[in-house]
Amino acid sequence: MATKIPILFELMSQRKIKQKQLSDSIGVSEGNISDWKSGRSSPSIEVLPKIANFFDCSVDYLIGRTDNQQAHVQDNDLTNNHEYMEIAKLFQALSPEDFDLVKRLIEQLVSKQIPPSPKNDGETKT
Repeated sequence: MATKIPILFELMSQRKIKQKQLSDSIGVSEGNISDWKSGRSSPSIEVLPKIANFFDCSVDYLIGRTDNQQAHVQDNDLTNNHEYMEIAKLFQALSPEDFDLVKRLIEQLVSKQIPPSPKNDGETKT
């Protein structure tokens, strides 16, 4: 017997989502959703993230591992992002003066105060 996921059907009921709407959005048949509801089958590992995205919740919430519907937001923590961690390591190697300079440049870039650099039109100035 498959594992039931009652939270899915609670979410569908709360948000007035019909099986057809969910099936169309996540790419499964209405029959699959009926089977999940009855316990004849469970969503595959490939489908669970699609369901979670549809309802803006975590897979852990769907399968009952957490009561925090927004637990997935914590997964976007910058400390879990390899590129951000690499940049942080580079920043640590900067002198305090260079760190301040880079920080100001980033702040200006983010606020769009830095004019775009001129495009190289193929001409070389001598």
